[in-house]
Amino acid sequence: MYNISTNNNTIVISDGEKTYGFPKGSIWLHTNSGDDQSIDVKLAASRATIITFRYDDCNLAGSDSYQTLNNILQLL
Repeated sequence: MYNISTNNNTIVISDGEKTYGFPKGSIWLHTNSGDDQSIDVKLAASRATIITFRYDDCNLAGSDSYQTLNNILQLL
């Protein structure tokens, strides 16, 4: 389960084993629709994918990947 939160100017993403910290504005989020709905976390500068997880495997999960993306964006 991915836990997404903010701490001052830092976006914190934890999967239970690793914790990632990104400055606000340094990542982009992309959603993939279809049978394998997921969220991609990408670095804004290089567009390299850092983390990919199923939309329903996070603390801000919605009814589909687009709703999950909107829930995450409201936090950021």
